[in-house]
Amino acid sequence: MVRQKRSHHTDDEKFYNQKRFRKPTKRKKELFHFLDFYNERRPHSALGWMTPLEKLRSFPEYQGATLSLKSVTYV
Repeated sequence: MVRQKRSHHTDDEKFYNQKRFRKPTKRKKELFHFLDFYNERRPHSALGWMTPLEKLRSFPEYQGATLSLKSVTYV
């Protein structure tokens, strides 16, 4: 068995396996909201209860970083 990367496993577990979509446009919209929540508002224990964006900004070279999900690709 091939082990998935943790983020893909979480995406499957928390998003793709929770809902079924009839239209790709609806899935893309919902995925955008899920990723926004997951990366910008949900604290992660592995990151010391910081969000991924907060952790990224904790490094001096990324203090002004923002996440851009304008183009979401899915399969």
